[in-house]
Amino acid sequence: MVAFAGAFALLSLYQTVVSGDPAKREAGDAGRGLEPWTFPPFALGVVRAEGWLLDELQTMADGLAGHEHEFYLYVANSTWILGPDHGHEYSSLNEGFPYWFNGVVPLAYLTNNAKLKSFLLESLDKVLYIAKGTDGWIGPEEAGNRAFWGRMPFLLGMTQLAEAEGDTTEYEIVEALSRFMWVMNDMLHNGGEGLATCPPDVECSWGQARVADLILTVQWLLENNANDQNTTRLWENMDLLYNYTSIKWETWYRDELYQEVVTDPTRDNPNYPFLHGVNVGQGLKSPAVVRRFTGNQDLVGVAYNAVNRTLTFHGSATGAILGDEILRDAAPYSGSELCTIVETTYSLAYLYHALGDVMYADYAELAIYNSFPTMMTPHYWAHQYISQPNQPWVRFEKAEQSDPHVFTTTNEGAATTFGLEPQYPCCTVNHPQGLPKFVSNSWGTVWAETNKTQLGIAHLLLGPSSVTFQGFTVNCSTKYPFELQLNYTITFPTYNTGVTELWLSVRMPGWHQSNTSSIEASPSLNQNYSIAPNETTGLTRVKIPFTPGMAPVTVNFTIGTAVRLVDMPNDTVSVFYGPLLYSLDLGQKNTSTDPHAWMWPDSNEMTGLPFPQARDYYLESINPWAVAIDPEAGMDWAGNDVGKPLQRPAWDYQQEDDGPVITVTGCEIAWDLYLNRTPGLPPALNNRTCIGGSKQYRMVPYGRAKLHMSELPVVNLTAQGFNVSK
Repeated sequence: MVAFAGAFALLSLYQTVVSGDPAKREAGDAGRGLEPWTFPPFALGVVRAEGWLLDELQTMADGLAGHEHEFYLYVANSTWILGPDHGHEYSSLNEGFPYWFNGVVPLAYLTNNAKLKSFLLESLDKVLYIAKGTDGWIGPEEAGNRAFWGRMPFLLGMTQLAEAEGDTTEYEIVEALSRFMWVMNDMLHNGGEGLATCPPDVECSWGQARVADLILTVQWLLENNANDQNTTRLWENMDLLYNYTSIKWETWYRDELYQEVVTDPTRDNPNYPFLHGVNVGQGLKSPAVVRRFTGNQDLVGVAYNAVNRTLTFHGSATGAILGDEILRDAAPYSGSELCTIVETTYSLAYLYHALGDVMYADYAELAIYNSFPTMMTPHYWAHQYISQPNQPWVRFEKAEQSDPHVFTTTNEGAATTFGLEPQYPCCTVNHPQGLPKFVSNSWGTVWAETNKTQLGIAHLLLGPSSVTFQGFTVNCSTKYPFELQLNYTITFPTYNTGVTELWLSVRMPGWHQSNTSSIEASPSLNQNYSIAPNETTGLTRVKIPFTPGMAPVTVNFTIGTAVRLVDMPNDTVSVFYGPLLYSLDLGQKNTSTDPHAWMWPDSNEMTGLPFPQARDYYLESINPWAVAIDPEAGMDWAGNDVGKPLQRPAWDYQQEDDGPVITVTGCEIAWDLYLNRTPGLPPALNNRTCIGGSKQYRMVPYGRAKLHMSELPVVNLTAQGFNVSK
């Protein structure tokens, strides 16, 4: 077994509050430069989805995400589009349309969806037209009633749109962002207006906890469109944003502050901004973002420590940070918010590009290939607000006001149901960024040497995708993560580029087994290949000599692995094969209704929507859930038949035996419910008595199992008198 704590071993903690080099900070922008990326990312549009990933993105574009602008109140009728006197928002944060815009920009361009791209450009024109008529502020708020948070996701969407469109659109976006930098500078010089001091009905902590997302836009301008007139202001804005932010993540992960168990999971906790799950997911990248402009190298270790501590004490085997909505501990009945999943995935992808440690990429895949799909219906028209690692049913259970709630600050009544807007609308508008940003950040550059005759292209986050750069195209055909073969086809420019060697680097995940992994190339290129990944980055590379007009080359990677167990608390285990977590196959029986409004989940249903696909779903398991397994009795993995195409949609649950599946041996046990509503902690090891005989159980990928048990108690069947063999 692989020890969970060992897999997430902690580094020593950094005890200093990081504020950067004082000499540099006093010198304005003189002599300052952003810390370089370890793997510089590609602009949106350079990376393309392929195979099953492209199918999933197209399904998402055909689903809720791709149609919200046509009917969903907080997108179609947002104040960002209709103005503050006519539009609708679900809160004073004015974040609904920005959240959606930030995710749908990469979705539209990865799927080449002409309708979505047209709407995005039209809506951008509307927003920027309003901005040009004011002082340059971007958004529906008037002077004196402004806060920065709602802008942050919208500006990130703008930068992605500028990359994808280029030319006139990029010029228009850069011009608008430059004007906004002036407004920001004036407000920050006015006592931190919009960040440290906010309008009466707007909570400042959101902008402070997530300020790294605003600094990202400033850094994008510095890297892509800085000029002598705005460079000084951009550096000053980053300094001011940092100095006016009291919620500094690099201080939170110090021994004397960090809470491994949260005893007060309420909004009254003075550390609430550090404990809110979505804040935590976004905040993971903060040390690396701050390091880029302060130059403080201690933040490399702080970032590593932040991810380690968070996923050790408040994470699950699913890759999720458990915060429902506030962190508590790592109990399997705790939940994770869908917004937390997508923000965590993006932060981890950013950290890998910025700092290069393979751990970040492993965790990013864990989240996007397990936690994200299990919270979406296969056709992407409904989603959960909260999902639990152990969740054998999805019911609407309205609790009385006096009853204790399973979750921390979320009423569990509708939070785990699948629907249009269960519990709260933020995940309805924010979920689209999860998979598209994962794909768009899946490749980067890595220079083999300083010699410009060598070009390095790295596949960082694995899956079927391709990249075209400087005339070279690298296409990865694969069923990963469902199977572990990566087949690359490299085509070359027909003209002289000055490059004589292409270095293809591929990340070997931390769970791979080198002795059963292999590389083959055709033609052979007269080289002996071996899997020898860098200890830090996990990259292993192949050198491909290049001459103009040469025929395509194929390079095939096989990633060796085996079924593995990860020890979890309370003598339980989680079962993995490759990056996929497996769940006990519970079966499922579905019922559905027209959607319910998030504010009134038990009132009349919404009828007359233009898209009847938008429905609410409730699920009940068919098979036993209170099962303990005996790892010593053996575990068998079976994939798809050779040559059999991957089922579509990839994350659809099917009863028939359509692999991959794992077979385990175990028995049913007595297992009490927590607060009479959800599986609690299993009985102690010495109290696990089998009910009935032992039998074999089927386990399926967690992402397909909308009902699931992923932290299973262990039992010794032989000691209980059963004759079992591997």
